[in-house]
Amino acid sequence: MGHSSSFSSFFIIGMPTSIIIGLSDEMAYFNKKVVATVMTIVLVLTWGLILYQPPSPRVNSTEFYGIAGLSTIFVIIVVALVFREWNKIIKATRPYDETLEINPEDIVSLNNKGVELVNLKRIRWAIEYFDKVLGLEPDDSAALHNKGVALTKQRKHRKAVEYFDKALNVDPGFENAKRKGELILET
Repeated sequence: MGHSSSFSSFFIIGMPTSIIIGLSDEMAYFNKKVVATVMTIVLVLTWGLILYQPPSPRVNSTEFYGIAGLSTIFVIIVVALVFREWNKIIKATRPYDETLEINPEDIVSLNNKGVELVNLKRIRWAIEYFDKVLGLEPDDSAALHNKGVALTKQRKHRKAVEYFDKALNVDPGFENAKRKGELILET
C-alpha cells in the first residue's frame, strides 16, 4: 500500500514538473527570466506541498516527505540543466546576435545563427532563421541548402529534396546540395 501511495505522490509532483520542463526548454532560448520565474513557482509549489499538505493516515509521512524532497531536488537539477542548455545556445549564437542587433536583416548572420541552432538540435528555431533569410532573399542558395539540411534532421526528406533542388536551380555548382539530395534519394 505504501508503494502505491508514494507512487501517486510522485506523480502529483512529477507530472506538472515534467510539463513545465518541456515548456521551459522552449522558453529558455527566448527569455531566461521567464524560465527562472516558472521554475521558482514550481519550487514554491513543491515546498508548499512538503510543508502544508498533511499526509493521509494511509501514507507513511516519512515516505511522503522523502518523495516530495526528491521531487524538489529533481526540479533543482532540471533548472540547472535548462540554464546550462540556455547558456550553450547563447554562447554559440552570441556573435550573430550582436551583428543582428546592428542589422536585423544581415543575411549571413541569420543564416549562420540557423546553422548553429541546427548543430544544437534546435531545428524548429533554425528553420525560422532560414525562413527569415529566404524572406529577404528568396534565391539564397546557402539558406535553401541549410533549410534542406534542417528538414532532413526532422525526417522530412521529400521537402528537404525540394530545397536542395531549389539551391541547385539557383546555383548549379552547389556541390553540397547535390550530395545531400543524392544521399536522401538513396535512403
